[in-house]
Amino acid sequence: MKWSTKMYSTMKKRSIKFWVAVVAVLSLSYSTFILTKVSFASHRIKKKSNPFLCFSDVNGSTKDTSLANHQLPYGIQKSESAFATVLHILKGCDLPPEVKKNKCRKCVVVGNGGVLRNKTLGKLIDSFEVVIRINSGPVRGYESDVGKRTTFRLCYPESIFKDPRDADPDTTVVIIPFKPHDLRWMTDVLLHKPVNVSGFWRKPATKLIYKPDQLRVLSPFYLYKAAHNVLHLPEKILPEKIPTHPTSGIIAITMALDVCEKVYIAGFKYNLSSNNYLHYYGNETMFEMTKDNYHDITAEQIFLHQLKYRQVITDLIEAPTDPRRLTESRVCEL
Repeated sequence: MKWSTKMYSTMKKRSIKFWVAVVAVLSLSYSTFILTKVSFASHRIKKKSNPFLCFSDVNGSTKDTSLANHQLPYGIQKSESAFATVLHILKGCDLPPEVKKNKCRKCVVVGNGGVLRNKTLGKLIDSFEVVIRINSGPVRGYESDVGKRTTFRLCYPESIFKDPRDADPDTTVVIIPFKPHDLRWMTDVLLHKPVNVSGFWRKPATKLIYKPDQLRVLSPFYLYKAAHNVLHLPEKILPEKIPTHPTSGIIAITMALDVCEKVYIAGFKYNLSSNNYLHYYGNETMFEMTKDNYHDITAEQIFLHQLKYRQVITDLIEAPTDPRRLTESRVCEL
């Protein structure tokens, strides 16, 4: 049987379509496997009653031995004395009383994504019992889009506010210790000593605009959990490789899943293929995110997508924005 050019072309096209379909199915199956692996991993570790480090966690007979197995940012190994010094100065390490007494907490974690621009979600965000913000995402001047209340603000020395006008007296500032320099910085500012700014990628604040009783130290447990149980980042980093760490946003969500009965998010959608604004403030575009080698944004977006799919979290950008529909739903039995 002789094959005509037309018949050969038709068969070739069908063959290409077949293999494209096979690749698509395999890709979808692999993606589903990865998503399932990521989503279930986030719930393997028992919840902690308090997300913050106390002096007893790093010193004495009640020391948390699990934290001693890893160095910063995932543990306290080789930094025990520095942690002990900071926590001895702070003294307070518990949840704020108004948060602790509420056993049925609805929390919203507010990211800094440009998707929040002109969404006027401010009043809705302020309606939650617990509002968690990240780094130096401003409230002043952006109240209509992001609200004005802040229960917790997670940050590190390079991202803590410096302007006294940004100091909210009702905010608990949660320091994320990534490196030994961060603990040294905390000691210096708490004791009103001259701050050594070497070892930071950006000059940190040299004075605190918050009262010491407003400060807490986040347990490295949450950084470890976010990095290795959620995102499956490698535990051993080769010397020639740039270390990859979870973003402050994913760490905040990991903490919220522990301390809240229901978690909502806003401002966490990043489309790296677009040239839209990166933040709800400023003029940086998504292009800046593509240059960041210290975070796996794709893995984080997959993780959040799966949490939303399984209704573990709700994205206010995608959900109905009627506050009554959110506050009337029961999330736990009292």
